[in-house]
Amino acid sequence: MNRLILFIQCIRFLPHIVAYFLFPGRVRPDLPHWMEVITSPFPNSQFLAYCWYCVHLPEYRTLLYHRLGRMSCVLRLFAQPMPTCFLTGMLSRDIAPGLIIQHGHSMRLGASRVGRNLQIWHNVTVAKERPGGQRPIIGDNVRIYTGSVVLGGITIGNNVVIGACTVVLKSVPDNCLVVGNPARIVKRNGVRCDEKL
Repeated sequence: MNRLILFIQCIRFLPHIVAYFLFPGRVRPDLPHWMEVITSPFPNSQFLAYCWYCVHLPEYRTLLYHRLGRMSCVLRLFAQPMPTCFLTGMLSRDIAPGLIIQHGHSMRLGASRVGRNLQIWHNVTVAKERPGGQRPIIGDNVRIYTGSVVLGGITIGNNVVIGACTVVLKSVPDNCLVVGNPARIVKRNGVRCDEKL
C-alpha cells in the first residue's frame, strides 16, 4: 500500500526521478546518510527512499537542488525547495556528502567548506561575521543544534557538537561539545571539562 501511495504522489516528481538516474554522482552520495538518520517507509530501497524524501521533505529538496545547480530550474517548477532554508555562498563541491538538514526552518548555511556528515537543525546561522569577512570551515561528523550561530573565519573541528543556542566566534578543536554564549568547551574527548575557547 505504501508503494502505491508513493507512486501516485511521485507522478508530479517524474523530473526528480529522471535526475536520480541521469545524475547519480550528484544525487546519490547524500542518500545513505539520510537513510541512517531520517527513516522512510522504505529502509531497504535507496530509490524509493529518495522518492519519499523528494515528496515529503522540502529540506531534502533544498539540498538536492543545490547539488544539481542550474539543472534544478526544471525541478523547481514541479516542487519548490523549503523557502526559509538557505545554502548560500557555496558550490556543491564545497559540501561533502552526508549533509542532513533537520527541520530547515530559518536555517542559513554559508560556510566556505563543509565536511562529511554534518547535521544541522532549524534557526541555525553559519556565515560571515561581517560583510567581506571570511566564512567558517566545518569539519566531519559535526552536529549544530537549534538556534546556534557560527560566525567568521573559524574552523569547527571533526566530531564536534554545538549545543542549542550556542554562539561560536572562535575555532573549536576536534572531539568537543561546546555550549553557551560565548561558547565554552564542556566536554573534550568524552571527558567533562569547562574551558574557554
